[in-house]
Amino acid sequence: NVFTNSAAYRQESIGRVVAEDRPLIVQFAGHDPAVLLQAARHVEHMCDAIDLNLGCPQGIARRGRYGAFLLEEEDLVVDIVRRLSSELSVPVTCKIRLFRDDFPRTMRLVRRLEEAGCALLTVHGRDRHQNKQTVGECDFEKIAAVKAALRIPVVANGGIATLEDVRRCRAVTGVDGVMSSEAALENPALFCGNLDSSGAHVDQNRLAREYLDLAEQHLKSSDTSTPKCVKAHMFKFLFAGLQDHTDLRDRLGGARTFKEFRSVVDELAARGWQQPGFHRDGAYLRHRSWYYRYRMAAACAADGVELPQPAKKGGKRKKRAEADDDGAEGEAGSTVAPDADAGESVQDVTANARKFIMAPATIALAEPRSGPGHHRSR
Repeated sequence: NVFTNSAAYRQESIGRVVAEDRPLIVQFAGHDPAVLLQAARHVEHMCDAIDLNLGCPQGIARRGRYGAFLLEEEDLVVDIVRRLSSELSVPVTCKIRLFRDDFPRTMRLVRRLEEAGCALLTVHGRDRHQNKQTVGECDFEKIAAVKAALRIPVVANGGIATLEDVRRCRAVTGVDGVMSSEAALENPALFCGNLDSSGAHVDQNRLAREYLDLAEQHLKSSDTSTPKCVKAHMFKFLFAGLQDHTDLRDRLGGARTFKEFRSVVDELAARGWQQPGFHRDGAYLRHRSWYYRYRMAAACAADGVELPQPAKKGGKRKKRAEADDDGAEGEAGSTVAPDADAGESVQDVTANARKFIMAPATIALAEPRSGPGHHRSR
């Protein structure tokens, strides 16, 4: 497949790992134990653990036979974990979803994963059918049951939009850590409560500008084009403002360079758009957040506002931009490389600060940093 056969693709996916990236977990998705082992051996010397993606609910995961869909093949999943954990020099971790209407099956599987050598388990408290418009609530009680049953560390995932959600999740579940994936795509300052080292609030305009600076520094680009992921992230950072200012939404859809992206951010900031207000004196507005885009009716009810009318559709550029935003993603905004020969797919996701440019799955393993000083994800 592409990852194992192409040094150029591996360089594009992982890049140069520096000290600030550690600890670093590299996540793969696939169904062939030999291919996964070969892929992991390319990176085990530069990371601290290898993670197996058993949580992605997207259609591409069904077609590729990985993610949450591979959970249906329990024996194969256990064999993959046992082989990787016995032959790699770094720990092997897993990220799963719950089985639908069959929690005893979930409990049986997590015990088997622990026995097979899984060193840390991340549990998304939803099943694979709870996705997009049917996302529903995350079940912290079931995550708590998994935590109580295992000896290995357990990380909770799902339903984490704010630092208060992190604290509530830990209180209910007793887990060793909390992961945020989708919410961190919109607000990578989640785990520091949107405070910088001086105690100043970090808003969406600043996050967008800092992201563009990091992307320009670390991603391969030219004077005429940028990687597609840059535009996808900008639509998340500026979600509510672009719904109100559709001319800027269309401009962003047609943007190709960092200069063009920055001009949209600057213009939107100058217009003074109403932001979600993450961690700003209790002023969090769910209905202004990209994270709640599939639960807008519930978000408006919680905020005490009327459900807004759909914004006027843009042209072809807008439709293309929306496809970039949602349709090209697996779990946590990651990129997937299909194997044209064997039908195998390997997904590589880096869960670290600098690489949030490509795939911002963020974990708080210790007490969340509620004070100033760490407004970038760790």
